[in-house]
Amino acid sequence: MLRRGGLGVDNFHNWPSQVGHELPQEDEERLEKLFCKLDKDGNGKIDISDLSSALKEFGINLHYAETFIQRSDKTQSGDVSLVDFVHYIREHEKNLRLYFSHLDKNQDGK
Repeated sequence: MLRRGGLGVDNFHNWPSQVGHELPQEDEERLEKLFCKLDKDGNGKIDISDLSSALKEFGINLHYAETFIQRSDKTQSGDVSLVDFVHYIREHEKNLRLYFSHLDKNQDGK
């Protein structure tokens, strides 16, 4: 179980109304690991500085960092909390699965 800056996988269980429902443990761990990698300064929030620094390592344009922050920052605070991050990622993963299922006409997963 991860712990960083007061964050922990257990925190997901304390926010059922904000996250929507309890996540499987493997999803909790996967998303928190990703969040912690992006939270470069370890303050428990991802801001434009954290995200652009992390994305720069992969050669990804700053524009994508700005877009991500704008779309996932529900409170318009300029940063993204773990709860907002999980909600945003889960919604996008759900949409990708839906799009893929529409494209995968014979349902073979390819």
